[in-house]
Amino acid sequence: MAISQLRISNIQALPAGTPVFSRVIRKAPGVTERVVVGTPVTPAIPVAAAPAKTVKTAPLRVDIADAKLIDPAIGARISTFPVPRIGIERSQVTVPIAPDNAITVDTVFEAPADPAVRYYWPRYEIGIEDNRLFRVRLLKDGPAWRLIVHLKKVAPDALLQQVPGALELPHQVSVVLRYSVLLNGQAGALVEKPFTEPSEEEGGLRVELPVTTLRDRDDIYRAMTEAALNATLIVRLKARVAVQVPPQPSAPFVAQRVAANNMLAATRIMMVKRPQPQAPAGPLYRETDRLIDVAQPFCYALNLHGYIFEGLGSVGSTGGGGLLRKPVLWNGVSHSYYQAGIGSNVFYYLPDTFKLGRRPEAPHQPIASVKFQSADGSLAAMRATFAYFATAVVNWERLLESTEKLRSFVDEEVLRTTGDVVLEPLLPAPDNVVVKLTYPGADLSGGPFELRPKATVDLRLGVTDALSLPVDPFMELYTALFVSETLSLAGAVSIRMGDQGEEIPFNLRFRDTAEPLVSWAVPEAGTDHFTLQITNQVESSLVFSGIKAFLSGTSNMVLARPLESPPAPVRLNPGENASFRFAAVPDLEVKDVDLVGTTTVLDSKEAQDRLFDLILDDSTPPVYMRPIVVKTFKAIFDPPAADPQRQIMAIVIDFENGLSAELNADQLQQTVDMPESVLEILSAPEGTVPATAYRYKMNVVRLNGQTRDAEWRTHDTGTLFPPVE
Repeated sequence: MAISQLRISNIQALPAGTPVFSRVIRKAPGVTERVVVGTPVTPAIPVAAAPAKTVKTAPLRVDIADAKLIDPAIGARISTFPVPRIGIERSQVTVPIAPDNAITVDTVFEAPADPAVRYYWPRYEIGIEDNRLFRVRLLKDGPAWRLIVHLKKVAPDALLQQVPGALELPHQVSVVLRYSVLLNGQAGALVEKPFTEPSEEEGGLRVELPVTTLRDRDDIYRAMTEAALNATLIVRLKARVAVQVPPQPSAPFVAQRVAANNMLAATRIMMVKRPQPQAPAGPLYRETDRLIDVAQPFCYALNLHGYIFEGLGSVGSTGGGGLLRKPVLWNGVSHSYYQAGIGSNVFYYLPDTFKLGRRPEAPHQPIASVKFQSADGSLAAMRATFAYFATAVVNWERLLESTEKLRSFVDEEVLRTTGDVVLEPLLPAPDNVVVKLTYPGADLSGGPFELRPKATVDLRLGVTDALSLPVDPFMELYTALFVSETLSLAGAVSIRMGDQGEEIPFNLRFRDTAEPLVSWAVPEAGTDHFTLQITNQVESSLVFSGIKAFLSGTSNMVLARPLESPPAPVRLNPGENASFRFAAVPDLEVKDVDLVGTTTVLDSKEAQDRLFDLILDDSTPPVYMRPIVVKTFKAIFDPPAADPQRQIMAIVIDFENGLSAELNADQLQQTVDMPESVLEILSAPEGTVPATAYRYKMNVVRLNGQTRDAEWRTHDTGTLFPPVE
């Protein structure tokens, strides 16, 4: 099920020593050096392991950039989160262009230089020979086995009738076999087996799945012959295409909103932190990889398709009858592992929690967005959409320390012949997974949480969801994002595994986000020690109570702590670094680091604003129309008895943002929609709407001339009575 694996053996803690953290030798320009000094301690981790064994696991941390390769559905949702509008013009695009960002298998693309040239996704179907036999074989291959599938490339005739002359989209293909494994007779989880890279043949592709163990052979055989296991062949198409960068908004009140941006620039800092480049003449594009999964049933009745298995030989029952739950106690808490069958060395684990994710590239912007939209421009109709991606977080210390107990469930013969424990992330059957959340405005009529049926979940990656709220509940949500002492924005991923329920709790907080938070380097290495330097790469200060390093080589991994631990807590401001000294281990290198108990420091309004600005989707500026009533009385326009030539004919109010209102004897009142920033409400006392000041100049037109203001006047109420003298 894992995309790739690490071999881990000789799991152990490094002994504590006496040297203190060393000073860094090199540092990047503009990076502040910080040296942490502490009192010697003995931070040994009691991890038992047999030196001759090898533990295989999934990667320490999944790179979000690879999300599309693991789960295209999750990857597609992550790609919708706004990024800075940096793009290229159509003349610079080198790949086919998608008509919109919602790419499906039926999408027709355009050539960048000639829109008349179109491209389509090809289709791949399981090949047929002699007009009746599927070109699928599960064969014995020496001491192992092979599953061979021939795929026929098929053109989508119905689509090509609509777009005659369209060309095949340049693409890559990968193939995955997915099937269910049972728990107590029910579909408990999914297993994915990737085929090797396809080889081209006449009319299509040939793919192979190497099968090296009897258990895998028997599991695959049963999956292909038992309908209850839902065997599916997934053909994954990958293509490099161009998608349009979101344009500037074109909704109602655009002119006012643009004017609002200009006006607010001088007085409100939150809306103008991003540079405002000159708008291009046409749309901008960015080139990206997009993936499409095409699934086909992969189950065959033996009485009709027995030829598929003729070269297999006899099939035993080494599969073990499905998943077995194995609870393991760690730090006083029971954690569930699911064994792939009786005596198997394969165990599936659950993540410990989910945290707001961050982008893989520095400065690791949170993968979340807030977008404000109003159907009619009013504050009453304004809605805020908060979308987020919560990364699956796994405590690797917990996994590594649990392996000794897991070994006790494995047959000795299996350990001798296939190696040590294999740890892979659990992939539950989709119908068995539910996301639950409590948030301001949630429907809690059915319990303490609201079910989120439109959320997408992959325990290898995380959770994506979007909440749409009126302004008042959103203000509560905004507060909850920055504080810890609240039950709001708390939830769980609930999983049904046979008759057993699993709950993975999580909280969505900016103070506790997922990695990556820092970069690390090894500027100094000796025969007995090395120095590990970490640098804060995020927008906020970080506070942590310790550091752990994962060292690995070709066949083992070591979990290590520094030779001395600093006085907790350690604080690193953005750009600062710290150095820690570790005992060297021959032939091992640093694979990853873990800062213990890391939190981001958000102890000021400026720090909160800086982080919130990173997730603000400026494709629709956070502006609503505040009605300002400009009003006067009829008597103002009566000619004065002493000087009839000074009779007022009109009063013109010119606002700083370019709007204006004119009053005269026939029009004593006029309403102006004043653009206001929703963000101002975030700073206002709870339950209030701030009376934001606005500036204007007055022009009084009389029979004998005009009088214009030289300086701006200021007012803040919703009704303006021009102070005519």
